Amino acid sequence: MQVLIIAGAADNLLRANLHDYSQLPEGSLCVLADAGHETAHHNPVGTARAIHAFVHGRAFSAQSHRKTVEARLLERGYGPTPHL
Repeated sequence: MQVLIIAGAADNLLRANLHDYSQLPEGSLCVLADAGHETAHHNPVGTARAIHAFVHGRAFSAQSHRKTVEARLLERGYGPTPHL
């Protein structure tokens, strides 16, 4: 299942948000540099853009990006990459 986490860089819970993100196989993460815990209040435009990109399939998860890169390397004859 696709999940979007929007976090603020100035949020005291950012470390916990990053941990939660790392546990989601298809999670996408957006960290807003100028926001705290209430991202929609601190940066409503950035929050809206992140949601819009996610809904329209323009946000990517680190895991799916890694799979895409690995598939392209295999297509070009490179072996599996253990730590990509």
